[in-house]
Amino acid sequence: MNQNDMLTVGIEVAMMLLSTGLGYAAACCYLRGEKLLALPWRDLLPNTPSRFLYLAAELGSFVALIYMFQTVYKSEPIHRVGLLALVAFLFPIAAVDHRTQKIPNKFLLAALWARLAVLAVDVLSRGLVYGDAAASMADRFLQVAVDCGVGALVLGGFFLLIKVLFRGSLGMGDVKLFALIGLYQGLWGAINSLFFSLVAAFLLSILLMATRKKGHKDVIPFGPSVLVGTVIAIGLSGI
Repeated sequence: MNQNDMLTVGIEVAMMLLSTGLGYAAACCYLRGEKLLALPWRDLLPNTPSRFLYLAAELGSFVALIYMFQTVYKSEPIHRVGLLALVAFLFPIAAVDHRTQKIPNKFLLAALWARLAVLAVDVLSRGLVYGDAAASMADRFLQVAVDCGVGALVLGGFFLLIKVLFRGSLGMGDVKLFALIGLYQGLWGAINSLFFSLVAAFLLSILLMATRKKGHKDVIPFGPSVLVGTVIAIGLSGI
């Protein structure tokens, strides 16, 4: 592992720890109906099986993805950071959706701003790190923006169509969530995530009905399946 790889891994590990802590705290505060600074720190302790499982699952997912990025996929560091940011936001979204059957707009908005920040860093680093000319930076911005924009429009439009045609099948939060995933992963990466999310949702539905925890008419939140499907898709494809 050379010096640049060590620096990249260090940044990714620091991001893993910071985003896990912030996402966990945000989910706890939202579910408690409290603001972050108003919630006593004792109420944030992982003192229940579900909280411990949340932290273990997120840290395990991050470690697995960072390992795959380092050993299998040699994509650009900023692209990898963007994918890790997506996963970081999906964890609190999935936790809240699981408990409330609702995807908060504030989480989606925060993820949108984070994506725009990663895009800006991606473009600016072309000039600061690689010394690219302004024209090359503009080409890079256009390339990424078009790919991500198409992904957001196709995935968001697809789920919006399903929501309109089959009323009650999806919430508007699910539509926004997949538009956001398209914005992070681009068209083909988002399609991979969609495929594995649908597989995860199908298997989860069978499991819940087999154990009689859910019936045919019960609503099963889509957020946890999207989280599982996206982590699997990124781990298998690197995009």
